[in-house]
Amino acid sequence: MSYFTFFGTSRFEVKWAGASDTGPEFYRPHSNPYYELIMVTDGPIHIDSGGERLTLHAGECLLLKPWEEHVGWNKSSLSGRIFWVQFHAEPSLRHYSSWNELVSELKTRHMYPEQLRTTDGSDGEVLIVPRRFAPVQRFDLLQAFEQLIRVHEQPKGYFTFHLSILFSQLMLKIAENALDQLNPQSVIPASFITYRKLLSLLHENYTTECHAGFIEVQLDRKYEYICQIFSKYAGLTIRNYIQQLRIQRAKQLLLETTSDIRHIAEQVGYDDPLYFSKIFKKLEGISPSEYRMR
Repeated sequence: MSYFTFFGTSRFEVKWAGASDTGPEFYRPHSNPYYELIMVTDGPIHIDSGGERLTLHAGECLLLKPWEEHVGWNKSSLSGRIFWVQFHAEPSLRHYSSWNELVSELKTRHMYPEQLRTTDGSDGEVLIVPRRFAPVQRFDLLQAFEQLIRVHEQPKGYFTFHLSILFSQLMLKIAENALDQLNPQSVIPASFITYRKLLSLLHENYTTECHAGFIEVQLDRKYEYICQIFSKYAGLTIRNYIQQLRIQRAKQLLLETTSDIRHIAEQVGYDDPLYFSKIFKKLEGISPSEYRMR
């Protein structure tokens, strides 16, 4: 079985959607320049895609790549019906020919970089959708599909934005169904919950002295353990992240206020303006004064 992945920040644009019977036209080869998601409402249906002959039963889904030619192959069965939606994805979905290929790719990906406030343009978490899939909660998906088709066929107001939201919700339902089947034990680890609490604590207190004792008391965990999980999820140390938060705030104050360097240093947590300037130049490559001038 092959798989597709998309990011939590992916943008979907619905191009066309509808419901069709598997009549004579279904048995003529066709393709389109967009991804196409098919869900069987009455089956079975028989479809040849990429030279692979498939028999899909009611409730099953099939995700096709752009320009992937597909055609019905068993004309003895003309009673099927499908929901379908053609869509554009930005960035494009990633396709993996096997589960091992997918797992290998995911292992090399950092886990949750988008949680950091100083990270710009993160792709977000990776969601997995099998190419062919039989969801457990198929009636929920059918209802979501019906609503999407209804909005597509009766456009009004911001209907293109509405379609994007509905389709994103549909893809989330499919991905969650797939996750439950691929990994029934999938839960958010306790260490990640602690990591999220730590981030919230740092975001509220980074201009003060976030020493080890303070963090231990607030999170009720040993500081060594806290440092380990922060490094695991963030890819840097707590000290370095606090420096990034302080300089992030300092840059905004340099651009939007006339406060002098000493006052800005104090506002972001540095008593020594020379040390503040040293850290600023280390992270930004120029001094605070040069940054303000530029």
